[in-house]
Amino acid sequence: REDLHILGGFIHNSAMDATSHRLFIHELMEGYFREVERRPDIPARMLQHSDYAQWEAQWLTPRRLEEADRLWSERLADATPLQLPKGRMYGDAATSWATERMLMPEQLHTDALAFASGRRVSLSALFYAALAVALARWSRQDAILVGTVLSARPAGFRGVMGSFTQIRPFFISLKNDPTFGDLVTDAG
Repeated sequence: REDLHILGGFIHNSAMDATSHRLFIHELMEGYFREVERRPDIPARMLQHSDYAQWEAQWLTPRRLEEADRLWSERLADATPLQLPKGRMYGDAATSWATERMLMPEQLHTDALAFASGRRVSLSALFYAALAVALARWSRQDAILVGTVLSARPAGFRGVMGSFTQIRPFFISLKNDPTFGDLVTDAG
C-alpha cells in the first residue's frame, strides 16, 4: 500500500538507557505527527547529555576519585576470580542447558519485596546477594564478586536522552558466617 510505511533501526545500549529509549520513541512519534499535521516544532530541551557530562566532570573531583578508589580497593581486597567446580569455561560457547527461564511464584515475590524493604535495599540487591551466596556455596569460595549495570540518572536529568549507567560490583563475604539479612544489607 502506498500509505503504509515501516521504520526500523538499531540503537546500541551504550548510547541510550531504557528511559532514553522511551523518550526517543515518544519524541520520534510526536515529531512525525507534528510534521503530518503541520504543527510547529517542539521547543528544544533545556538540558542535553553534554550538560550531564559537564556536571559529572565538575563533580568527579580528584578528592572524590581518590576516596572512591580507596573505598573500592578496601571492599574488593579479598576478591578472587570465581572458580566453579565444573561447567563451561569463560569463552566457551553457551549450550541450551546453560540457561533456563524461571517464573517466580507470586507469594515468593511478595515475600522477597517485604524482606528487601525491611532492610532498605532494592529487590535487585536481594537477588544479587542470593546469586552470590549460591555461587559461593557451589564454588566453595567464601568471597564472591558479581556485578551489574545500574541506572545512574540524576534527578535533574529525567527528560534527557543518553546513557546514564554505571557498573556496580556486589562483593559478598561469607567469612564469620553472616546471616543472609546482613549479607543483603552489606551488598545493597
